[in-house]
Amino acid sequence: MGCSVSSNVIRKTVELYDAKQKAACSLKSRLEKNPRWQDFQHRLGQTRCAIQQTELAFLTPPGPKPKARFMNLATTLHWADQVVAILRQPPEVLYDWVTAPRLYEKLGWLEEFTDDVAEWSEWQAVVDRVVAFVNRQGIYRGAAHALRAELPPGLCASSRNLAQQLMGFVAEQARDTRPAERLPGSTEVLESCFGRFKQLEKQHARSGFTSLLLGFGALVADTTTETVKQALAHSHTSTIIAWCKEHLGTTLFGRRKLAYAASATESG
Repeated sequence: MGCSVSSNVIRKTVELYDAKQKAACSLKSRLEKNPRWQDFQHRLGQTRCAIQQTELAFLTPPGPKPKARFMNLATTLHWADQVVAILRQPPEVLYDWVTAPRLYEKLGWLEEFTDDVAEWSEWQAVVDRVVAFVNRQGIYRGAAHALRAELPPGLCASSRNLAQQLMGFVAEQARDTRPAERLPGSTEVLESCFGRFKQLEKQHARSGFTSLLLGFGALVADTTTETVKQALAHSHTSTIIAWCKEHLGTTLFGRRKLAYAASATESG
């Protein structure tokens, strides 16, 4: 994801695997061919079709994600937990809308999956903690040890196995880092940065980078009055203009304006 340069030696590009993608693949390997998961998904689809146009529509399960299915399990698992809680202790107002036999006819099957959903929810919790840690802390030497303290306590055996696998992944990724070096371990961080940068640019860029690119670092920096003062003293306007001309040039929008300028003047 990046290239580091020392005083005398140019380091090769360090390649890191996206942590969220790795977590999703770990869930996929555990669930995709699991008969219980397949049965759960099948009955989930049947239930969705059976109740979404009925008096039970307010309990319709969330729709499947066409992409990145195993990155978005939390919503479905949370729905299953909530519905099981309703089945076991229905609020009084519920029977103003639906009868108890009707409720159990369409949703009672979820109680067969209570233990499964609890286990899958633990897996999701482990994945969420790992991805959140890497997003916040990055990849660095000792990251796997610090990650251990972030994981939920009291996990079942399969969840502990998943946690060990993901901690091993983080440790392996960190081997290529230098002391005191942190590298982004997820594209979510980079996507977030570019999202903030687009907010900064608004309509200024229009198909190309402008001098606002030099403000990218400030989006993730601790900008105090002193750091801003030092930056202004360090980077003179003439230097910035020269850098932009050399490295950025004219944007596509700028070129379009220049190309059309002559004809616009003549027609005017």
